[in-house]
Amino acid sequence: DARRLFSEVVTGAGMKRRSDPMAFYQLGEAMAALELYGPAISLLEQADAKLDFVSLDDRIRQLAMKERLAKAYRVHKTANFEIRYPDDVSPEGASRLGEILEAELIRIRMLIPVAKFTPVTVNILWWAEFRSTFTGSDHILGFYDGKITLPLAGVSRLDPRIVALVSHELAHAVLAQATDDFAPSWLQEGVAQRIEMVPYHANAFNMYDDERLISVSLLDAVLSGSVDPDLIGEAYIESQTLVRYIEAAHGKGGIQKLVNAYRAGADDEAAIAQLSGKSIADFDRAFRAWG
Repeated sequence: DARRLFSEVVTGAGMKRRSDPMAFYQLGEAMAALELYGPAISLLEQADAKLDFVSLDDRIRQLAMKERLAKAYRVHKTANFEIRYPDDVSPEGASRLGEILEAELIRIRMLIPVAKFTPVTVNILWWAEFRSTFTGSDHILGFYDGKITLPLAGVSRLDPRIVALVSHELAHAVLAQATDDFAPSWLQEGVAQRIEMVPYHANAFNMYDDERLISVSLLDAVLSGSVDPDLIGEAYIESQTLVRYIEAAHGKGGIQKLVNAYRAGADDEAAIAQLSGKSIADFDRAFRAWG
């Protein structure tokens, strides 16, 4: 009912008389968050006509793709996933991916308990489409934004590297649900990398000068706001190493303590205090001493 009312207000006659492009932009993003893609695109196009936002054209293309994913793609459903894939991808491939997702969900929920897992949509795209529409980069191989999106169309064999990629994005979904989406970026990225079943996990203490590592209190700012790809890469590796430290110092239950704290609304300072009894600064020092 709330979605319907919101849609009626935003698309009503009163809205058409408005001329503030920022209002169109903000309401367009709100509509997109509710998966009302048609009205969202219309509002963002009105904003784009007056705002000098170079990223708006890309955003409109992304929403057009999401609208197409929601309507035009074939669907394979499992107990916990709805896999959407192009017509030119075999149903057998989608079925196999569903089996892997269900098996990995069982494994990940043993590490990140979540009482009730809400089914997740998994969008499968061709690589060229994924890169041109969503990332513009060769370095991003999947993402989770409430839905899992992976460029696996045409992949004929789900080898361990592909499974690790699937596990990574699924870990984001499980952790988001376990914390009501309050987990900080460093925990999200650290846990998602740690969960990957790969032969080698990078160790920040073997790669960077210990005294020049990013402080724990700044990891989130770097992951969410830096424009330096090398610094972001360091923050990813350090986040995963930090999760290894939490496991070593506080056991497998350490991550669960953090999950419970963030789900209850704690910030980093309070969550780390509940886990370790330390301030963030003291926790950072203990991490470096361990390393």
